[in-house]
Amino acid sequence: FWEHDKVNCPNLINKKIVDRDVPEDVMVRYALGYGIYDSLIDMWNTFYEDYEVQPFPHLSTRFEDLLFHGQEVTKIACNCVGGVFHEKFTYMEGSAKENGMPVHNGANGLIKALIQYGDPSKRLDGLTDRDRVYASRTLNSDLMQKFGYSAPPLPT
Repeated sequence: FWEHDKVNCPNLINKKIVDRDVPEDVMVRYALGYGIYDSLIDMWNTFYEDYEVQPFPHLSTRFEDLLFHGQEVTKIACNCVGGVFHEKFTYMEGSAKENGMPVHNGANGLIKALIQYGDPSKRLDGLTDRDRVYASRTLNSDLMQKFGYSAPPLPT
């Protein structure tokens, strides 16, 4: 849970504080309790950094790879972990989050997600200049490179 809205999402910087950049705290409910992070980026960095140091093998997939190449990625993942891929692959067109929980209201289905994430010109929508500076400064550059991401460009 963190303060954000449709206009300023993900809202990395607390917009109520204007004289300095203070990240927007994030609280996440896990099965056995809550995690509190300095920001959404802190949560992202921590989540993937924790996986990187684990002694067991793991497979990480990017959301956009599943969204745009779901069948191919799923087939490769099945082969990688010894699973069996069935050729009858179907995309779930509705929102996977339609469970009646208020936190998931307005979640995207397949078509909305393709439109939202498939247009590179919308990549920075919702980010303020302050968010972009914070993201460029705070994102773990090793993880960004590993996943093939680049930090948002700094405002001019």
